[in-house]
Amino acid sequence: MTDTPSSQPSPQAASPQAASPQADDGTEHTETETHGWTIDVADHPGRQDSPEYVAARRQMNEIAGQATGLIYGPGPFQDHHGGALWLKDAQGWFMVRNCAGIEWSAQFCLDGKVKVLTADLRWIPIGDVAVGQTLMGFDEESRPGLWRRWQPAEVLASRIIDRPCYDLVFDDGTKIRASAEHRWLVSRGATTSPRSYHSTAGWVTTEDLSVARGWTPEQDAELRRLYQADVPATEIADRLSRTVSGVQSRASRLGLRKRNRHRREGYVTPSRADVPVERGNWGASSVLKLVDVWDEDTSRGGGYLAAAFDGEGWLTQSEDEGRGRGFGTAVRLGFGQRGNAMLDEVQKFLEERGFDYLMQYGSDDLYRLMIRGRAEIMRFLGSVRPQRLLAGFQPATLGTMQRIGVATLVQKEFVGNQPVVALTTSTGTFVAEGLASHNCADPAKVDLLRQNAKRLYDLLAPEIKQELDPDGVLDTPITDADGIAKWTDSIFNAGVPLHPAFHTGVLPAGGVQNAAAADPEPGGVHHYPTPIADIQLFKRDDFQLWVTDGQGNPAAVAPLAPRGSGDGRVHVLYATPGSQLAAQKHTAEQAGQPLILGAAHPLAQQAFQNQ
Repeated sequence: MTDTPSSQPSPQAASPQAASPQADDGTEHTETETHGWTIDVADHPGRQDSPEYVAARRQMNEIAGQATGLIYGPGPFQDHHGGALWLKDAQGWFMVRNCAGIEWSAQFCLDGKVKVLTADLRWIPIGDVAVGQTLMGFDEESRPGLWRRWQPAEVLASRIIDRPCYDLVFDDGTKIRASAEHRWLVSRGATTSPRSYHSTAGWVTTEDLSVARGWTPEQDAELRRLYQADVPATEIADRLSRTVSGVQSRASRLGLRKRNRHRREGYVTPSRADVPVERGNWGASSVLKLVDVWDEDTSRGGGYLAAAFDGEGWLTQSEDEGRGRGFGTAVRLGFGQRGNAMLDEVQKFLEERGFDYLMQYGSDDLYRLMIRGRAEIMRFLGSVRPQRLLAGFQPATLGTMQRIGVATLVQKEFVGNQPVVALTTSTGTFVAEGLASHNCADPAKVDLLRQNAKRLYDLLAPEIKQELDPDGVLDTPITDADGIAKWTDSIFNAGVPLHPAFHTGVLPAGGVQNAAAADPEPGGVHHYPTPIADIQLFKRDDFQLWVTDGQGNPAAVAPLAPRGSGDGRVHVLYATPGSQLAAQKHTAEQAGQPLILGAAHPLAQQAFQNQ
C-alpha cells in the first residue's frame, strides 16, 4: 500500500507536518512526503482492535501530547509496540524504554491465502479467520514422556501487517508465503521412525529453515579430493560454499574417511540435530505434517458415505489414561452393516477416496468398518461431513497429535516486505496447509518484560502504575498466548510515540533518492534494522545516512573517520537484500572485514553531498 509521487522529488527539505495524515478511522491508507519515498501506514487495516490496544492508543496520545523533549520529534504519532514505560516528575511526563518491545509481528504471520484448519474441520484462508473463532491447535511443547495433544485454539486477535517474507515450496507440493519470524515444528531426528519426529522436533523460524542443495558429480569429486588431502571440514565447507554439517553428511554418504586418525583442528563431529535425513534429503528442514488438506466432498459418493455413517455409524471419544505414550483418549469412527449392497458401496467409495480402514466380522453377523488413525478420522469428518457425527466431534478430546509424515523444504525465496496475517490463538499454535505451525512468542520470556516493568513502577512510581494500569496487567503473570496478546497491546508495550515516517517509512526501490539530509526520517523501524534506523535520530543534519546503490536500491552508510578529517570513505551498514551491494557486503563480512567504499565511490559522494 504505497503511493509514489509521479513528479520529481523536491531537493528542498520537507517538514514532518507535510504528511497531513488522515484520521485513524480503522481503514488502510497511504501517506506521501514531498520527496520520492513513501510511508506504509499500517494503522490496523483489516483488524478488530482489542480493547487493550484501543485504550493504549488513547493513553499514548494523551500522554505524548503533554510530554516535552521527546527524541522522536513532534506529532502526529503512531503507537509503536516498542516497550514504553511512562513516568512523571516535576517537569511532566517522560518515557523510558523497556529491555525490549514485542511487535504484533512477533505473533508471526502467513499470507492471507494460506489455509488453516478450523475446529469444525474446514480449511479456510487465514485472511478470513475472525476473532473468537476456534481453530484446531495443539500443545506448544511436549511434556516429559508425553507427546503433544490436539487442543481447540481460540482466535484472540488477527491483523494484516507488512513483514519480510519468504516463498516456500515443499516436496509434497505445498506452497506457502510466510514471514521471516514465523515458526514451524521441524523434525531434527536422524531416523525416519515415528518416534523421532516427536522426540526431536523443535520450533524453527522461516528465516532459519534450510533447503538441501543437490551435489553435482564435480562437487563430489572435489569433496573426495579434499578429504583425501585431509583438509579440515571447515575449510572444505568454505571452498564448496556449504555448511560443515552438510560436508560431513555428504562425506559419510560417500563413505569417505580422513586418512589422519587424529582429528584435525576445525573438524566437528556432527550431532543428530545437525544431520536430519528425512526422505533422504540431508541438510533440509522437514516440517511435521499433521493432516492432509481436503475440500468438502459434494459428489454422489461423498453424500452416500455421509448418509451411511450418519445412519449406521458412530464416533466415540473417551478418556483413557491407561493408553501408552500419553495418548490419553480413545477415538473411534466406525460403520456397521451386514453383508449387502450398501456395505459394498461404502467400501467402494472409501477406497476411491483413499481412506485407510479396517473391517472386522463379528459373531453377530455384522461387519464393522473402522477408519484408522486420527488424521484419517479428521479427513473423513471434514470432507464427507456426516452432520450427526460431526456435531459430536470434540477437538479437546482428540488426544495425541500424531504426524502423518514430513514436508521437506525444496525451495525458499526471499520476496521482501509483503502483507501477511498476524494471528494470535489461545494455544499459540494452529495447522497451516497441513503443517504444524506456531503463532506465539514464548510466554515465559515475554513475562520477563512484564516483571522488569513492574519492578520499575513498584520502586519509583506506584501512583503512576495505578493510573496507567487499573486492570492489573503489570501484576498478572504471562503464562499463555492470551497473556502475550494483552501485554503486546498494553500501554506498557504499545505506547512508544513515533512519527509515521520513522515508524513505517519505506525507502524507494528502483529509483534515485535525492532528498536532502534534513528531510524527516524516511527509514521506518518496521522495515529497517533498528540500530541503523535509530541513527536518523542523532546524526548530523548534513550527512546523508540513506543513499541509493547502482541498482536503485536503498542502502545506509556511515562515515569512516571523524568529522573534519578529510577522509571521505564510508562504511556500508545496510544493503537491500538480494542486491549486488548486499552480496559485496556479505563477502567482505565473511572474510571478517567491513565493506568500506572509497571517497570517489558514488555512495560516498551521495553521503557527503551536503558538506
